[in-house]
Amino acid sequence: VVGNAVICKLTISDVKGLNGKTYFATVVEGGSTNSNNSDVLTVNSNPSVTAVSDQATCENMNVDFTTEVSGGTGPYDETWTRYTGATTHVFDSDSGSGAGTLTGTLSSATSGMTNSNIGVVVTDANGCTAESTPANTTLTVTEAPVITSQPAANSEFCSGGDVTLIVEASGATTY
Repeated sequence: VVGNAVICKLTISDVKGLNGKTYFATVVEGGSTNSNNSDVLTVNSNPSVTAVSDQATCENMNVDFTTEVSGGTGPYDETWTRYTGATTHVFDSDSGSGAGTLTGTLSSATSGMTNSNIGVVVTDANGCTAESTPANTTLTVTEAPVITSQPAANSEFCSGGDVTLIVEASGATTY
């Protein structure tokens, strides 16, 4: 009881299948009905997203992650997150996206981001959400190779002669 008003609260745990159903509130005092009210319950469908694919990139490069969004009510807001252990890093977000392919760009990947899990949360115009499962998506970052030796600058060669140029690098898997 608040002042002369009584506040009652109804919580419905799972509203699937209740769209369009009517609910009633009736106030009874001293055995007689004082007030009736009804309303129709609107249940909005959640958007859905596809799984985000694993990605591999080289150090200091940008990498794009994509998901497909459908259902719910557009436009959509998206938040892309990188999870490393217990640490969470938001790396991209966008508002007002339409249905279809959504892309999150992680800028300047570093080798310390290897084995990070990537996830996206999509929120539709009704506030309903969908989330990809970040534990299923992994980022792999390969360290950039380091050139350890290369030909001298401004080397001169004679026309018609043979030239052998040697470049040595560490940290690369192919040349």
